[in-house]
Amino acid sequence: MPYVLLIEDDLDLLELMKNALENAGFTVITAANGDEGIRIFSAHPCRIVVTDLLMPVKEGYETILAIKQLLPTVRIIAISGGGSTGRGEDLLRHAKAFGAHVTMSKPIIVKDLVSIVRQLAAG
Repeated sequence: MPYVLLIEDDLDLLELMKNALENAGFTVITAANGDEGIRIFSAHPCRIVVTDLLMPVKEGYETILAIKQLLPTVRIIAISGGGSTGRGEDLLRHAKAFGAHVTMSKPIIVKDLVSIVRQLAAG
């Protein structure tokens, strides 16, 4: 199975997603912000990236663009709860324009995430 890069600043959610994907047989590498995620991706390109959109240091849109420049065929899942703006749907719609293949609203249902990652890994 391909490995998955998870980029999320909420460490509890990061751990929850990591455990679910590892239990499904994926190898998972994690990053707590976009800069760290881009550095990891540069050293270890992968087929699937899951990234939050609202993060400190480097936001998800910048992260998506940078990763897509490194490997245009990467599959990206963008996630967001909208933060304090409450505009999660707008953020997710914009993420698709920046190159995300799939978007998910928080709170994340981990079985749905695992299912989507499986689909992307198979395709």
